[in-house]
Amino acid sequence: MRNMMSSSLITNCFVLILFIAPSVYGLLCHCDICSDTNFTCSTDGYCFTATTLEKGTGNVKRSYRILVRRCLDRERWFPPENPVACRRSETYCCSTECATCRRI
Repeated sequence: MRNMMSSSLITNCFVLILFIAPSVYGLLCHCDICSDTNFTCSTDGYCFTATTLEKGTGNVKRSYRILVRRCLDRERWFPPENPVACRRSETYCCSTECATCRRI
């Protein structure tokens, strides 16, 4: 009887954890200005990385973010079939998990 109660309690706790635990969808991306979320953001779209060359110094700077502390979610794609922010001449976006864009 005691073993049965213990098993039931464990099952109930497991089910409770499944309902309480937050779920993550899509890609988990590095975000260099998202300190409140441990420098990560989650998206159903793309991770975003921008590489720029600073005039005068020639230093290369990388930014891992877009649109005011957000990943590039599908709802922000414009136009939907080829988002301006992901045009290859300006940026390179990842729709799969890759080290270059995710950096985590």
